[in-house]
Amino acid sequence: MIGRQIDSHAACVLVSYEYNYGMSGVVKNAFDFAFGPWKERPIAIVTYGLDGGKTLSEQFNDTLGKMSLKVSSTPPQFAFVGGLTGADTGPATLTGKLVKESLDRCTDKAAEDVMKAIKDVVAKALSLPTGTKA
Repeated sequence: MIGRQIDSHAACVLVSYEYNYGMSGVVKNAFDFAFGPWKERPIAIVTYGLDGGKTLSEQFNDTLGKMSLKVSSTPPQFAFVGGLTGADTGPATLTGKLVKESLDRCTDKAAEDVMKAIKDVVAKALSLPTGTKA
């Protein structure tokens, strides 16, 4: 079922939270479970977290690249206000304050990076040879 859904799209944009400095088991399992349809698929990875999901972005690039996905060379990353050295984020997360403040401070560069990554995967999808599933 998931394989058919993946096959029906030329490219993918994945938005993921950094979970303990890497990808969650659920996300990794999605790639492992339907490995075949992901192969050669263009994908843009957008990460977010205390430091923008930097470690996760690097992990995705390495893992998915080795799984033969065509990962965008632009990795948009959105950091929470305060970053790794900020105050305890637990209470701010529960009230929605952390997300609101972080979105309010979202930079034009971050938005530009998202658009650049999407354009990159679209270009990769359009450059695939005729008859390629992706």
